[in-house]
Parts: sequence; structure tokens; C-alpha cells
Amino acid sequence: MKILYIHNFHRSGAPSGDDIVVKKEVSLLKEKGHNVFLFSKYNDEINNFRIKDKIRLFIEIPWSKSSQLELKELLKEEQFDIIHIHNIFPMFSPSIYLTLKHSEIPFVHTLHDFRLFCANAFLFRNGEPCQLCPEKTPVYAVLNRCFQNSFIKSIPVSLMLRRYKKQRLYSLPNFYIVLTEFAKRKFIELGIPENKLVIKPNFLTENILPNYNKEQYIVFVGRLSEEKGIEILLRSMEYPDMRDIKLKIVGSGPLMKYFNDKVKEKDLFNIEVLGLRPYEDTIKLMGKAAFLIFPSLWYEGFPMTILESLACATPIIGSDIGAIKYILENQRISVLSKPGDQKDLAKKILWLWNHSEERERMARNARKVFEEKYTAQRNYEILMDIYRKAIEMNKSY
Repeated sequence: MKILYIHNFHRSGAPSGDDIVVKKEVSLLKEKGHNVFLFSKYNDEINNFRIKDKIRLFIEIPWSKSSQLELKELLKEEQFDIIHIHNIFPMFSPSIYLTLKHSEIPFVHTLHDFRLFCANAFLFRNGEPCQLCPEKTPVYAVLNRCFQNSFIKSIPVSLMLRRYKKQRLYSLPNFYIVLTEFAKRKFIELGIPENKLVIKPNFLTENILPNYNKEQYIVFVGRLSEEKGIEILLRSMEYPDMRDIKLKIVGSGPLMKYFNDKVKEKDLFNIEVLGLRPYEDTIKLMGKAAFLIFPSLWYEGFPMTILESLACATPIIGSDIGAIKYILENQRISVLSKPGDQKDLAKKILWLWNHSEERERMARNARKVFEEKYTAQRNYEILMDIYRKAIEMNKSY
């Protein structure tokens, strides 16, 4: 099968889970003998844009004619059986939907977040879930400076949301691939027809071995940003009972300086901020940890960190919100805490820290769940089934 992948990669300094998923899927498909092409753009390129290029990007965020032309030329040169879209923001835009529809090639789009309905992609604002734009008008994205906290930058993103909804562009892909049952329900609520939505979770291709010999620390791995609940975690570690629990922080992000400053200010010597680490080092840290903390405040897609933790046989304390509670089977492989509640998070951390037998049971269950649901082979079978259905659907038009 000849497959075209389309993806806009995020900045290299702030890698995203969808970037990792794209690389894994392309690698898996090639290993299985498929001919895979990648049509990609990189946000790092924006750093070298001249003024006129930045103006053009600003204008084309709602509808990119240049991406349409590039894609049209590519489709003249190559014939594909199916096209798989991942991230289209900010340099592709929903305009490529029309180009693909006119080409009469079946195409699917994996939705890793809520970017087509929300300017910041998270359905999250001021520390809590927000659906003003999809439920009322995208003008709220501008009024609330939802994209990069900028009134001006939020304008083209708001226009993109408006055009996507007004022109009913969501009807054009053969299928949208979503990552969890929660995401499916949420996208139906936001207006995508149920028959357009299929579920395929993320997966791992790396041969991560389980580690049942845990050390005396807990770990957070992820972006240091508001929606990830990093401030809630910090405040939970300030309680006197928590001072003997060692926490390792792996990652970077906009709250990196704030977090470092607060750790020093509060004399939280039990917290070690490691910053970004090589993948192999991160997996070792996760594998040896007593458990992983995942205190996210937004709905999430399907965090690769959670998959990696399950593969490592490391239990998880996660927020009882959105997709997370669907992925984590409470009391089997995890403990769920109230999102945004530092006192409850501290209570759950202390409980799991003090119950080593429960941690050992959860560790073995975590690895079992990974092997049952999230291996590359199982994921390949689901993906091929989606592709075959999309191709058959196209033939019937």
C-alpha cells in the first residue's frame, strides 16, 4: 500500500506527543512493507522566516493556498492509495481538505487534540475546561487572547475555527481517528458525525522492558505548563508530610523558571528538576520510579508518557478527568486524584507511597494492560482496518 502522511511538526525545543506518534506509525508501516511518503512542515522553520514570510503565514493560518498548491503538485507526481493527516497547524490549515477531496483519494485525519475547535487546542482556559468557542463563537478566542496570550495572534486562529465550522469541513475526511472513547464522545458533542469517528489508541514501537525493582522516588515526565498541572503538583509537595518523598521532574516548558524559583524559595530539597533528558535516560528514570505522577488539568489526547509508564510496569497517579480516567483503570494500574486539588493529590501520593504491596500489584497489572492493548502489532491491525474501510468507502462514492 502506498501511503502519504501529512504532518506539521512542533518546535524541537517543545516536542509533542503527536510528533512521536507520526514517527512511530511511519516506521511501523515501512517495517510492514508499505511505501510511505511524509509531506511535512516544521515550526522551527518559522524562526528563519523573513517579515514577508511571517505576514504570509499570519494570513494563511485560516486557509493556506500555498499548501494547497504544494499538495496538488505532489499528487500530480505520485499516486497514493490513502492519505493520513496528523497535525495541520499552523502551516497546512484545513484548506488541504478540499485539495484532497478533489483528488478523490481517500483520506483520514488523526485528531490528537481539539485544535479545530479551540484556539489553544486544549478546551482549557484559566485553569479549567472551556468550550466557549465551539458552543458560542470563536470570537471568544480573540477576546480572551487564547493563542499564545496574544490578541493579534488569536485573530487568524479564530478565523480558522470559524471557517472550519461554517463550511462544515468536518464532513470531508473519510474518517477521523481519535485516541479514546472519551475523545469520541467529546467530538460528537462538538459536531463531528459519529460515523466519521473511529478509535485507535497510541502505541509504542520501542522494546521497553518492565522494571519491577523500584527505587525510592516518584517522577513527573512532561511539559512544564499550566494545563499539565505542574503548579498543583508543586503545591502538593509543600505539605510537611510530603517532605520525605523524593520527586524527580523531567521536562521543560514555559513554567520551567517559575518552577525552579519556587523550589528554591520553598526549600523543597526533595524535588530534583532534571530538565529535558535523552529518551533512554527518561525511560530508565520512569522504570525505576515507585510511581509516575500525571496531574493534568485538561482533557488530554493519549499521553505517550502514560504508555511508557505502563510498559515500564510503573503505576500512575493521574487526574480523574477526560481521557485519562478512561485510559487508567483506577485501583488496577493507578490511583485517580481530583484535578486541580493539591490536597487530594498529596493524600493520594502519600497513600500509594505507604502501600508498597499495592504498588507491586499495580506494576504487574500495568505491564499486562500494555501487552494486551498497546503493542505495535495490535495497533497495526487496527490502522489497516481503518485504511481498508476508507478505501472501500471511497469506491462506493
